[in-house]
Amino acid sequence: MITRSVDADALAHAPLLARTSFVENPKRKERLVVDQIRTIGKWISVDPNTPEMKLDGLGSDHIKWGVPATGDPNAGRSEYEFTGALAHTKHDGSNKFEVTLGTFTHHNYVIFMGQQTEFQATLEIDIEFKDDGTKHKCTVAFSHVETVNSPGYVDDKVKLPEVSGNEIVHIEGVEYKVSIVGFLVGGHGEPLPQFLSAEGRHNEADIIARFERTNPLVGG
Repeated sequence: MITRSVDADALAHAPLLARTSFVENPKRKERLVVDQIRTIGKWISVDPNTPEMKLDGLGSDHIKWGVPATGDPNAGRSEYEFTGALAHTKHDGSNKFEVTLGTFTHHNYVIFMGQQTEFQATLEIDIEFKDDGTKHKCTVAFSHVETVNSPGYVDDKVKLPEVSGNEIVHIEGVEYKVSIVGFLVGGHGEPLPQFLSAEGRHNEADIIARFERTNPLVGG
């Protein structure tokens, strides 16, 4: 699989997927806003970060860790990668809506990383709603379990990410609380609370966030 990365300058000049449009919502007789969003992210910390992990890439959209297992046909360093989103969403003043923040990829290889097999990796995501010019920043923590491959290969586990501190954002004058719904694998179905990552493969899933009004509308 070809890996992907996000260049901030290239993203800024990428073609837009949708234009702003307004239609009548018969239910409330309000405008339905089709809002462009762009996201970009970087990994800002890993805890614990031990010398045996040999961590590289903090401050970029991908981090690598571990020493490749000798003699393994799929030798390589394990890696987390975040690919920002360029898409659109719809919100019509209702109480909640969901957004794809981007794509998370775990390039999973058999590695040595010392005795520390669990860690937390924190991703900082910049979210821009293009139509009204609002910009938001949030941090998302991923809990990683590096499994012991005996007997045979065993999937690693990436646990449900959490947004730091009940993130609050304002969109078109409305206050929303942001939460992470989960991982959406394959672009369909329901978001999952845990992401299982097969050894020797490039495993990816979309990160889905939910925006909920702090002051809900009656019947919304």
